Amino acid sequence: MGTEITLKDVWFHYYPQTESRENWAVQNVSLDFQQGEYVSIIGSNGSGKSSLACLLNGLFIPTEGAFCINGQPITTDQDRWELKRRVGMIFQNPDNQIVAPSVVDDIAFGLENLGVSREEMKYRIPLVLEQVGLSGLEKKEPHHLSGGQKQRLAIAGILAMQPDVIIFDESTSMLDPDGRKHILRLMDELHKSGITIIHITHQATEAFLAERLIVIHQGRIMMDQSSKELYANATLLDQWGLDVPIGILLHQALRDKGWKLSEKMESEEQLVSELWTSM
Repeated sequence: MGTEITLKDVWFHYYPQTESRENWAVQNVSLDFQQGEYVSIIGSNGSGKSSLACLLNGLFIPTEGAFCINGQPITTDQDRWELKRRVGMIFQNPDNQIVAPSVVDDIAFGLENLGVSREEMKYRIPLVLEQVGLSGLEKKEPHHLSGGQKQRLAIAGILAMQPDVIIFDESTSMLDPDGRKHILRLMDELHKSGITIIHITHQATEAFLAERLIVIHQGRIMMDQSSKELYANATLLDQWGLDVPIGILLHQALRDKGWKLSEKMESEEQLVSELWTSM
């Protein structure tokens, strides 16, 4: 059946006893996520995107409003346990997610918590190690892994639990360019396999790799559009403290210089194609 997530009029404050409606981490957010989507949530530092990620994963409970999985409100500890089985999360710093003395033991940790049998573990663990490119490192101590390898180990631990949804919370921000490309490519592969991907980021270039892009600013949703729709209006991102992708800036600069390019671009691929035609 998959997992559909719904937030309806959600507010969240780290100190819920406050009476003021100002400075809430999440303010009046209503969103729906369908199974199989690839969504980016983009915002500057302090915009509330990580607070929203923790709400989606059940780490936080809304101060006000409704949070539902497949139409069922999440209100009890049992509901939250089911949520964690369905929704996995990859944190910015993989060291916060690695708990065992070896690669294989770390992946097995989450499976043990779910009550997965030893035989099933023996089947799942090699598959996810192959999927993330860590085969042959089963006995390696995690603190001897590179930053990119640690992030892949964190992903493997979540994949082994077979969630319907995976949230990546700034998961590429601490990686070098090669490590970043690998994780982004893995996100795309997981999406194509049917897993819902929710990518929390402040990097506009990464965000536009998703099919749908949500902009959050000061805890509020400012835009929620397909990436193609937003790409044509991406200069709006600047007003919320976000970088505009270089392809869009180049498109504008060339039009200002008199190049005969389309008024609106839907992707960098379209820009490259039109440049080749013009040349």
